[in-house]
Amino acid sequence: MRTMMILNIFLNIIFLNIPVYAKDLNLKWSEIRFFLSDTKFANKDENLGALMMPDQIEEMKGITGFGLEVDAELNSWFKAGTKVKGVFNGSNKKEAAFPATEYISVQQYSAGLTGRVMLVNKDNIFLDMFGELGLSNNSVELKTSGGTAKWEKNSHFYQRAGASMGLGGSLLKMYVEGGYENFKMKNPNYEGTIGQNINEIDLSGSYVSVGLVISGIPSWIKPGGLSIGGM
Repeated sequence: MRTMMILNIFLNIIFLNIPVYAKDLNLKWSEIRFFLSDTKFANKDENLGALMMPDQIEEMKGITGFGLEVDAELNSWFKAGTKVKGVFNGSNKKEAAFPATEYISVQQYSAGLTGRVMLVNKDNIFLDMFGELGLSNNSVELKTSGGTAKWEKNSHFYQRAGASMGLGGSLLKMYVEGGYENFKMKNPNYEGTIGQNINEIDLSGSYVSVGLVISGIPSWIKPGGLSIGGM
């Protein structure tokens, strides 16, 4: 409950405070990005590996997620917006039985602010570099023949940085994005019967996303079109 309240406050800051000042900044919604993303973990966790080895649970090397991003154009070379992402494929199971009796799984949800510097910004092509900062909820669950464990770290900061390139028409483009994301679960909340000595799990790594960009949203759809308390 506390985590959801913090995330809601964070998203309200993004979606409500920007509109308040939008007229002064002359912002307009520029694009919406829908994407599928695949992350490869940079570091192998030896402690988790030792717990999985007796049951021959395969090492988890990465996770796959999906999400969307909405950007506002400040000028011809800079865009700012918000990105949300969730993981839908983050588990390894020892056997095909359902539900699996021995497995490791990762759940991750994030919401952050993104700034993009446009290196090329034309109707049929764009190239940008970006940085992102936000809050995330992460959990790792492990079940073996020797016991169970769950590590959770909620409402903590993460970072992403990278570049993207898109090709297509003025309204619709396909794009690819690559970069690095930093998700370190330090001193997570723990419950279970195994792995009590694990005080950090690193879910950081390089990632590649592919998706669609809907551009050229009508200029009359502006953040300033929304209001708070009649402002």
